[in-house]
Amino acid sequence: LTYNWRTFVSGEIVIDRSTLYSPNVYLEQLPGDSIWNYQYVFPTPERAPGEVPAPRLIMFNDARIVNGMAVVRIPFEPDENVQVSDTSRNVIEAVPGGYAKVLRFDSVNGIMSRVVWESPIEPGKLIDIRSLSGKGFIWREPVRLTDMRGTVTVRDTIIAFDMANVRLPSSQAAMVGRVIMEEGNNFFDVRVDGKSFTFRDMKWLYPTLPNEGGGSGTLRIQSQRPSGVLWLATDT
Repeated sequence: LTYNWRTFVSGEIVIDRSTLYSPNVYLEQLPGDSIWNYQYVFPTPERAPGEVPAPRLIMFNDARIVNGMAVVRIPFEPDENVQVSDTSRNVIEAVPGGYAKVLRFDSVNGIMSRVVWESPIEPGKLIDIRSLSGKGFIWREPVRLTDMRGTVTVRDTIIAFDMANVRLPSSQAAMVGRVIMEEGNNFFDVRVDGKSFTFRDMKWLYPTLPNEGGGSGTLRIQSQRPSGVLWLATDT
């Protein structure tokens, strides 16, 4: 870490440079939990009725991750009408209280030019990604990310992202969208402009794609209410 001690004296936390070597991060909300594990570690301070907390600046500049690993566990409560084929690609673990769906990200290397965790100017969080690579297991088949650049913002229950450059081994795209967390569900609206893609890079999304071939085009993936997902391909 490098920092200016004067910012701590003034009540701010500004880290000018930080590097995490081989960090292991676990984010969990297990069955029966009402909050995430990190909210137990960093609870919201108790305040008098009507008291409005004064936000301060908490910011990291030039934050780097070397060979990181992250695991996300969320409660898995299948509908009674669910079929085995609907969940066969998910990674499910038995945990205290029931079952959890597991997302894992390995070999994560990244540079964040700026991370604003708290700001007196406006609420929310901001992450500027200069470069990011790694291997993700959203389902059983891994997706290999060779590079990603863009911005992520978090405000209330909305996560928005604008990725100007997303690269897989033989594919390149731009991606913009948002995820709204509402009543225990995630509703998303994502647009992917694929400059070029190969089917081999997309098998994590749809395993029955052939190994050969590819193309280009625009893909819209949008949650439908009350249920369902819209997949719309244009200029493909």
